[in-house]
Amino acid sequence: MLNEAQQKMKTAGMEARFVTGDMKKFVVDKPIDAIICACDGVNYLVNDADLVSFFKTCWLNLKVGGVLIFDISSYNKLTNILGNNMFYDDREDVTCLWQNKISNNMLYMELTFFIKEDHLYRRLDEEHIQRAYKIDDVKQLLEGAGFGFIKSYNFLTKEEATEKNERIQFLAVKQ
Repeated sequence: MLNEAQQKMKTAGMEARFVTGDMKKFVVDKPIDAIICACDGVNYLVNDADLVSFFKTCWLNLKVGGVLIFDISSYNKLTNILGNNMFYDDREDVTCLWQNKISNNMLYMELTFFIKEDHLYRRLDEEHIQRAYKIDDVKQLLEGAGFGFIKSYNFLTKEEATEKNERIQFLAVKQ
């Protein structure tokens, strides 16, 4: 995925540094302007200690005035929409069965893919665990890690986030 992103940046004539590794403890060689964590990466940090470690690591790697931008699937989405439900998606080349169970703010997901290869189907099983976070809890942990000017938005809008939103985007600035 990172290779594709790097290629798209290069094609667009833009520069960005992509880092792969443990998001709770990474180090860059010099402070940077921005850190972006997309596609529910933060939901995969399933306890406060890991989330605080991620926030502190970001704070340490940012320049003063640097921004941390990330998104989460909301508490509402994980507990009320996805939680304790089953979904399926049947397409020409792949079928996905997706079983969810919510317990103590944790969403346990079991996904089974049947991927068409020639005249056969290959089965692929995945398990994922995501934590459902409330907006105010995330903001409080960001403040505790040293961030200021903390904002939350309904995903890809300028509207202030509410607990009813399905996706929430956060912006925090290193002061």
